[in-house]
Amino acid sequence: MFSKHLRDSGAHNFCPECSYDATFWYGLSDHCRDRGSCIVSDGCTTRQELWCPDSYRQHVQDANFCRHCDRHYEPPSNLTHWHKLTHCSPQYECSICPRQFTTYGRIMIHYEAGHCTDAIRVNELVARCYQWPSTSNPAIG
Repeated sequence: MFSKHLRDSGAHNFCPECSYDATFWYGLSDHCRDRGSCIVSDGCTTRQELWCPDSYRQHVQDANFCRHCDRHYEPPSNLTHWHKLTHCSPQYECSICPRQFTTYGRIMIHYEAGHCTDAIRVNELVARCYQWPSTSNPAIG
């Protein structure tokens, strides 16, 4: 009877590895993250879940899931786009201000938005980005 109570009660949250009993979900999730025994997912279903590493890898692949922010994306291309915009290191730096951008398109939008009073400089930068390769380059022919 007591074991049924422990299993079914919402007041108990057991670690599958060591039977640690947390009063609340966040206590169990902190415990699992600290130990590294299970992977904690807060956003996959209407309830929180613990995953063993192998099944978690498959879940991430099947569910278009971002491991950095615990969010799901549909269609799969949104996951790639979102990850690049938010989790990758910036590759492009504005030559006028200190802002940095993760995609070429974002820095072009930044330049074209006229963030700077030096409009001639901005127009020159935008034009240079859209130029065709030089025909005097021997590598191009």
